[in-house]
Amino acid sequence: MARYFRNAESLRQDVVEEMEQTGATAESLAEKSGESPETVRFLADHGYALVGATMRILTALGIKPANLPRECVTCRLEDR
Repeated sequence: MARYFRNAESLRQDVVEEMEQTGATAESLAEKSGESPETVRFLADHGYALVGATMRILTALGIKPANLPRECVTCRLEDR
């Protein structure tokens, strides 16, 4: 079932909860998603990252998003 995210905070909460439930670490998610541990931590801390990175991390967690918060869509490298 796809999850709907109201905002970056709801995405952040889901990522953190899923990490806790599965025992995933930033390092294990980085390896599985192909992203850096720093990007995984940034998503878990702030609830947004570049769209591609967010999608790869969510996929690695088994989360299928129905949408992404505006913060993910407008995130640019220089904002991080």
